[in-house]
Amino acid sequence: MQCSSCAKTVEAKRTRASNERLPRGWKRHQDVIYCSECWRQRYRLRAVTFPVLTGHPLVGGSQKELWEALHQAWAHTSRLANWAVTELAKVDAVRTPAMEKMPPLPKVNLYRQWNDQPHHERAWWDGAANSAAAILQAAQSKYLRRRHGVIWRQNEALPRHRYGVPFPVHNAAWSAAYVEVRNEERRRTYRAPAICFNLAGKRWQLALRGGPERRRQLAAFAQIVSGAAVQGELALYRRRSSQGAHRSGGSERTPGGGALVPTRLMAKLVAWLPQPVQERRRQGTLQVRTGHRALWVALGPEDQEPWLLHLEHLTRLIYRHRRRIQNLADDTKAERRRPARRRKKYQALLDTITYREQCRENAEYERASAWLASYADRRGFEAVAYDDRERRYCPELAWAKLRDLTRRKVEERGLLWVDVAASGEVAEEEDGPESDADPDEA
Repeated sequence: MQCSSCAKTVEAKRTRASNERLPRGWKRHQDVIYCSECWRQRYRLRAVTFPVLTGHPLVGGSQKELWEALHQAWAHTSRLANWAVTELAKVDAVRTPAMEKMPPLPKVNLYRQWNDQPHHERAWWDGAANSAAAILQAAQSKYLRRRHGVIWRQNEALPRHRYGVPFPVHNAAWSAAYVEVRNEERRRTYRAPAICFNLAGKRWQLALRGGPERRRQLAAFAQIVSGAAVQGELALYRRRSSQGAHRSGGSERTPGGGALVPTRLMAKLVAWLPQPVQERRRQGTLQVRTGHRALWVALGPEDQEPWLLHLEHLTRLIYRHRRRIQNLADDTKAERRRPARRRKKYQALLDTITYREQCRENAEYERASAWLASYADRRGFEAVAYDDRERRYCPELAWAKLRDLTRRKVEERGLLWVDVAASGEVAEEEDGPESDADPDEA
């Protein structure tokens, strides 16, 4: 098999129908074959998330029927994912004193084992076998990532999937389009993005929320509709919403018969988006590192003074949330045990506080990563070298999430991303002596 772009040739295996099988990483788009290197030069894999628009008439059934079908789907996806983990644990090895290294996972075909089960146990998946295969692959990937800690180090438990595992839809089983939506309050009609898919034996069409705050998602959706992007998987899941949100589509009771929690339906669209075209000549690498007295210290090749980002309000949020959670824990000691009903209310309060804090922190991570990517793009740098080994500025900060968001936004602007390898060196302090004071007390 030969790449149509770089003329790279590899030996391809044959399928049962005597057709050539694409090697790992190779792609075929519009009857053109690309190797992995050429494909990644032209496309990047991204996921965009939309809330489902409530109040709009559905195609396929009512809101109540939709949520009943979704709850049934999430119950089956969670059950299937946990079944896959159990089957993998059955065939896996158990560490013994004679083992010198962890043996590989024995070959197992989860889809074949699942397909060999009685039909009444998998009857719900009729017409959605591709979704079942995707769940099995995702469960196996999660098990492999945790396998070293479970089997060899024995300091982790088997991965378990809680109720609400997203329901995946194969890329060939859903479509994207625009629909006309009538807003009765403002008495106007506007065009909204929509998805069409099969669920519970029905064909559903759901309108998605747009707005200026989702410019990036709407641009990716337009590329999917036009065919410029290569459509991927669709996933339906629920996310918790605030108590006063008018966009929530349903409510669920927390485990143990706790408080009702409003939720909203979300749709995640995965696609290979075309790489942005470089409109100007770029050069140089922006060196970005985390500091002790600042969150980020960025320095270009010819810069005399660094670009600093402190984001002190984020550190105050983190420390204040940690202190509040500790105070609530101190009020629930053994001497102050409460009846079960009041404990449920306390747990609901704790969940609400944690959820709101996570939303605030995620918004700050999004904003900070966008600032850094915009700065590198405005200066015309070719690449961003990122080093986050220094974490004394705020140890409780979600450094991995911040790094992933920054990488995504940097690559969206067409810049190269370089992860600086850990060398054991400690970055020099950029200002002042060392101080371990709580920023909220300063």
